[in-house]
Amino acid sequence: MLRFDQTDLFPNQPPGDVFHQFVSEFFADATPDLRSFQAPGKDGAIDLYSPSQGCVWECKYVAQDGWDAVQPRWAEVAKHLRDNLLDHAPKQKQYQPWYNSQTPIRRYRFCTSARLSNQGQCDALAGQIRQQFQELAQRAGLAHLDNIAVEIFTWDDFASQLAPRHALRTRWFPPDLPTGYRSLSRELARTRPKLHQYLYHSSTLRYVPVSSALSPAAQLEALEQRIADNSQFSSVLHGRGGAGKSRLQWEIGLAAQQAGWRVWLLDAHLAQPDQLAEALREPCAQPTLLLMDYIERCDSWDNWLYALQAAADHGARVHLLGACRNSWLERLDPWQTAQLALPDVQPDTVQGILRQRDGLLDFADVCGGVPVFAVFLCLLADQQRHAELSALRGAPDFRRWLSVHLARLPDGQPEDMAGLVELLISLPGSDAARQALEAATPSASRYRHQLLHDGWLLETPHAPPDERWSTLHDVLADGALLNWLHTTTPRIANGQVQRWLHAAAARGQLRTQLRSWQRVATEASVQALDWPTLLTPPAQHADIWCAAHDAILNAGLLSPLAALRWLAARHANPHHAASTPAVHLAVANAAKAWQTHPAQTPADHAMLIGWLDALSATLTGHGAPAPALLGNHALVQALRCDPARYASAAESWLAQHHEQEQAQFLLNVWLKHQPHPTIAPLCLHWLRRHGHKPVASFVLKAWLDAGGEREPVRAAVLAWLAQHPDAAEARFVLTAWLDASGEREPVRAAVLAWLAQHPDAAEACFVLTAWLDAGGEREPVRAAVLAWLAQHSDAAEACFVLKAWLDAGGEREPVRAAVLAWLAQHSDAAEACFVLTAWLDAGGEREPVRAAVLAWLAQHPDAAEAQFVLTAWLDAGGEREPVRAAVLAWLAQHPDAAEARFVLKAWLDASGEREPVEAVAQHWFARPGNALSDGAGFLLRAYGDHSRHLPPWLHPYACTWLECHWQQPDAVYALKYIVKIRPLPASTVEAGVAWCVRHANDPDAVFRLAGLPVGALAVASDRTALLADVATVLVAQLPKMAASHISLQRGLLCLANVWRLRGVTVEAQVLLAQAACQVVRLLADGQLAKRLAALHMPDKVARLLASTNWATLLPLGAPAHADPLLHQGEQALLQCCDAWAAAPAR
Repeated sequence: MLRFDQTDLFPNQPPGDVFHQFVSEFFADATPDLRSFQAPGKDGAIDLYSPSQGCVWECKYVAQDGWDAVQPRWAEVAKHLRDNLLDHAPKQKQYQPWYNSQTPIRRYRFCTSARLSNQGQCDALAGQIRQQFQELAQRAGLAHLDNIAVEIFTWDDFASQLAPRHALRTRWFPPDLPTGYRSLSRELARTRPKLHQYLYHSSTLRYVPVSSALSPAAQLEALEQRIADNSQFSSVLHGRGGAGKSRLQWEIGLAAQQAGWRVWLLDAHLAQPDQLAEALREPCAQPTLLLMDYIERCDSWDNWLYALQAAADHGARVHLLGACRNSWLERLDPWQTAQLALPDVQPDTVQGILRQRDGLLDFADVCGGVPVFAVFLCLLADQQRHAELSALRGAPDFRRWLSVHLARLPDGQPEDMAGLVELLISLPGSDAARQALEAATPSASRYRHQLLHDGWLLETPHAPPDERWSTLHDVLADGALLNWLHTTTPRIANGQVQRWLHAAAARGQLRTQLRSWQRVATEASVQALDWPTLLTPPAQHADIWCAAHDAILNAGLLSPLAALRWLAARHANPHHAASTPAVHLAVANAAKAWQTHPAQTPADHAMLIGWLDALSATLTGHGAPAPALLGNHALVQALRCDPARYASAAESWLAQHHEQEQAQFLLNVWLKHQPHPTIAPLCLHWLRRHGHKPVASFVLKAWLDAGGEREPVRAAVLAWLAQHPDAAEARFVLTAWLDASGEREPVRAAVLAWLAQHPDAAEACFVLTAWLDAGGEREPVRAAVLAWLAQHSDAAEACFVLKAWLDAGGEREPVRAAVLAWLAQHSDAAEACFVLTAWLDAGGEREPVRAAVLAWLAQHPDAAEAQFVLTAWLDAGGEREPVRAAVLAWLAQHPDAAEARFVLKAWLDASGEREPVEAVAQHWFARPGNALSDGAGFLLRAYGDHSRHLPPWLHPYACTWLECHWQQPDAVYALKYIVKIRPLPASTVEAGVAWCVRHANDPDAVFRLAGLPVGALAVASDRTALLADVATVLVAQLPKMAASHISLQRGLLCLANVWRLRGVTVEAQVLLAQAACQVVRLLADGQLAKRLAALHMPDKVARLLASTNWATLLPLGAPAHADPLLHQGEQALLQCCDAWAAAPAR
């Protein structure tokens, strides 16, 4: 059963005072006017008092249970009452309230921390108390005590009522927390050094927030939102030493506790993430906030993230708020951990602190914007250390003054800066470690006494042994250490640091010193030290150094590759190494670094592969057992380094752990480097489980970018966008979906909503570009495009927005200024080709971009993308001569490129000389596959348009091309010139006629038939079918012939050509004659006949038409005398023939 002695809320206070405080809090909610009198011997036998209820409480801590222990404590109180409550007035004035008849005491509660055996003992005690008050009521002035109500509260009564009062019970009797976990409420009750009151307690120094956004209230609101969104489960405050990270973290914790949250402090080194689930087992209606200062000291931050995720998956509402130096920030994933930066310089905060003490505002400049220095000044002022304050007035800054000031010893003793630094970087520490240090370094003892006397060093007897001795703040050690490095030569510094580390290992303080170095690891003077040598352990302490491998690897003193070499030197066989989070992280970091800076030697590469092999085996259950919650970073980096080698291990891990949220990292890498169908089921399962979370955006994007089918993730994409429409990460999902040709309509609202929410975001360019490139309407995003360009006209990414807008047919004028401004700023950029091409293709004026075009071509003559600029310039009518050299140079550089046809076509379309590009064209057509490609047809047309005919070398290619592409409508352009080829192969003739039949309604069909010479038609293999095909085309073209004398002339020419064919059956000729009759009937229109007769034609065509025996052809189709229209048409046709025959030669 719960006992009061189990509480340790106020460990340094007498138990009677602690019980008094407990009773006060127990009754406080039901008694708003409850007053407490906690002054032994001076409270007038009244510990607590409520005027409204007329009630008095007596609180007695009793160590033993039972009547014999409790009754004597009442007897003591009764004696005090009898001795002091006299007739008319008390013996001592503190007993005066018992005489107040206006607001008389009507109830008396005797509370004890002990238990009584039964209700009879409680009743007996109440009877004794009641009898005592009745006796006192006989004295003058105390008659109102005769009917006083008496209640007994033993520990049984308190314990039974604590169960439903969770907050009170948790504060006083929290569940047994694992090692390294402490409740904030209990921490508040601890006796702490005086500086702690200055750094953390508003009663000493009021908290001054950096800004409204970084105020405790604002940050608590942000934490509540993250918990509600089930998104990021961790946040980190980061900044330089002394920026106020710990104080802000503390204030957020206090605000959370006041709001009813459960708040725990975590020791970064001792608290283990795999114990979080057990700690959270105690139910709590409100969220739980975990505070971890100096997260640099924890073995694996990632493991905490996995533990938090697992807790959230089981329904816990929990968030971890950490604090770290800027030097450690690069190890954090911003998508998993929210990062809150405190400014390096905070002048307003410094002034707000200094204003709380008179006369300190003049020192604001000395603080250099660092809040902790302002706190030091307040401490100095309160301790009336005027000499130090006077010295500070002339100092350039507090940090430098402090380093010099701390090194001075009294009575002219010689300074030993190295001894001071060794002392400071070895703190916090135990008494035994201090004694060992002072025995080896005598000056450390002198400095300890001096710093302790001046208040810069603290001795805390009740602290944990390893924290008995500590500095006022770690910036003292940082400043002294860096000042020593700046004034010491590298050779001496390396030797001294090595001695310090070896000595620290011998006295058990290696980790402490490494933490001190870790705080300043990013400083240039620290990085200049020879850390691979300094961290090489001596033989006699090798085991101590190996035990501290996590501190060495996490200190940031070694480069990733150097850290791996350090590991390899300790473990010849990676498979036998300890599988700790620090080892896995070190190997992962080395693999990540190797991807951008490959290992310098084959030996380094072999070493890296060996460790990746070992850790991959561990993670997939084929090696040494892995610790709980171990992350998969090493396997992720292994897959990036060598996808083929580690695909099997990655697949094995995913098969076992695909339900975990952290699987997203491996899924993302897999989708980028491996065929996605292999893990498609696992990926889709992960999305079903975690698809609602913000991190799912990366898996969805990777899936779509990898070419995964859209339909399986369609619902997940739309659901994610519906749940996170305003999230910054939504741009990844929207862009990937649109780039993967996903339907626009389902995401239309999401696109517009996101753009409305993030109109100024630099990343909006990707959403705008994807929407326009996917064919989305321009008008809904028009304002967003122009607003974004106005805000980011100089951004390199503006080229994508400009190109997408112009390619989508957007108006040129609104973006004209942006185009020219961007080109002026980025004229040499490779991406300028896209802006130039889009502008010219959209019909933009050439002159404003002329200089940019020529400059870009001069800068990038060999670039594959130059083809776009050259083609756009020539297609837009730009002069040929300025780009002539660039065209020829590009073609010479890329003769085999399939895209060379675009440059050739643009050059020929612009009437460029044929001879300079002829060799490239011949080479291009000769390349396998090119001559039969779709693009060859456009090049054939360009050649024909350029010279009105095709050169002989191109005839075989043209004929073969037509025979392969006669089904395509666009073949009409090449066919125009192919029909001019002499001789024309029969297969090509048939392909040409087949095109005309297939596209009989095309206005050019009859023109192409008419262009076929009789000699070409004569080689047709099936002339009967040919006549039927011609008849089909002519009949289909009748409506157009009725409106155009040119079309009519071509139809007659076609008839004249085919009528001359020999060896065709009479039945086949009848089909042609029937079509001819329908054509000739059109000439019954006298106006059409007149225009036809006056038509100027080449002599060859005129003679052919005039010499055709129409009188023989037409009766086969229908007797002229039976059809008046046919008769009129025939007469008109004969008159036209006479006119053509009589026309002068042309």
